[in-house]
Amino acid sequence: MEKRICLTLVSAITIAAIMVKPGISQNAEDSSAPVADNTALSVVSSIRGSVLPVRSAESETAKATLHSVETFRDEDFGTLTMVSSSGGIATVPYPKSYDIRLAQFEGGVQVVRFMPRIGTVWILDEGAWMEIGESTELYPGDYDIEMVADGDSIDVVRLERITGSTWMLGADGWHAITEPATASE
Repeated sequence: MEKRICLTLVSAITIAAIMVKPGISQNAEDSSAPVADNTALSVVSSIRGSVLPVRSAESETAKATLHSVETFRDEDFGTLTMVSSSGGIATVPYPKSYDIRLAQFEGGVQVVRFMPRIGTVWILDEGAWMEIGESTELYPGDYDIEMVADGDSIDVVRLERITGSTWMLGADGWHAITEPATASE
């Protein structure tokens, strides 16, 4: 009992530290008050609440204990913080929303911007982002882009790291690269 009270107290102090940053006003009208160096910190925002069933290895699913978990996003530190009703706290880096790749070639520089979680890609064309067309439906995953310059041309390949699916960029958009046959086929 003493250990649980101590954990709950530590959890409450940690959450208070996360929720109340120095220089931040907690009223809705002034949610980004300046701090001493004239920069503004954003408010930690709750993004989702969940109720999760948790069971021991020996028990049946029907006997699972329900725990509520609240997830907070901290823009200043780029983290997600999950707080459970039992006092547990976990902080993980927030996945990138966008990434950028560039390659220099004889004709200049080619720049692409992409969303690592969903695979959408834009190419910089005369100062404006133009979305690159898709030949197949994309699913959430972990996408990356590789660009290789060869003289006056650039090859651009997109990889989905979880499944290994790959696409090559052509003049008319992305083209899926055929996967090798497996031993069972």
